[in-house]
Amino acid sequence: MSPRGDDVARHLADVVVRLDGIGLVDMLHQQIADAWRTNMDRYEPSRLGDTLRAFGFLSAENIQQRVLMECQGAASRWYERDVRVSTPDNSMLIAARGVQLHVMKAPAGQSRTPDWAASFTWNTESATRQRCARRNSELYRSSFGTVTDGSLFALPEAPRVDRDATRCRDVFLVWSGDVPTGLTAGWLGLPCEGERPWLAVQRLWWDEPDGSVSESERELAGADSSGTFDTRQAPSAPVRLKPRRAEEGSR
Repeated sequence: MSPRGDDVARHLADVVVRLDGIGLVDMLHQQIADAWRTNMDRYEPSRLGDTLRAFGFLSAENIQQRVLMECQGAASRWYERDVRVSTPDNSMLIAARGVQLHVMKAPAGQSRTPDWAASFTWNTESATRQRCARRNSELYRSSFGTVTDGSLFALPEAPRVDRDATRCRDVFLVWSGDVPTGLTAGWLGLPCEGERPWLAVQRLWWDEPDGSVSESERELAGADSSGTFDTRQAPSAPVRLKPRRAEEGSR
């Protein structure tokens, strides 16, 4: 790994370790996977005109309400772990371990893995997401062409200016879901302004039917795989395949 990207890699890996250490990653994985599978069980595009876009919005709303109920009140175990959940501008914000965590669904595509370079354009997103990308860009104080080896992209080097990734406290948990299996995947990323929308991205989980992590799909962007969440097996998640209707099977 080139030392030019080490500060971003170390910071993102440290954030993952801090959030995983209090069980927050596992809780969010469970809530996201369960909400997505539940909604996919009732997904009927041919009969009811359902769309993935509509179910993406529904799932995001369900996840927000689930996490709020899980973390509300001083009696919650998450309160004791200094996890605070709020919904400014109707967008879920989780404050924990020194970062501001925003949860978002990846744009629908042919694969569970988003196109990190082309699928995210913050100037067309909500004002909250735009502010997060702008804040990280200002705090990092560097041309974004310096995100190189060990990160998601390899771009031309630009002059180094007082680079300190630890000041970037706005992180996005990006998740995607598969149809009809209900399998999900999740990543943690540092959004930024500029031609490339991410300083770095690291995978958190990748559901498989048997609960394992697929070696063929293993990816790491922006962090060293040594000793990080990406080296661990994903928590076992029960997968319900949506049964075909009798009338469909007789066609």
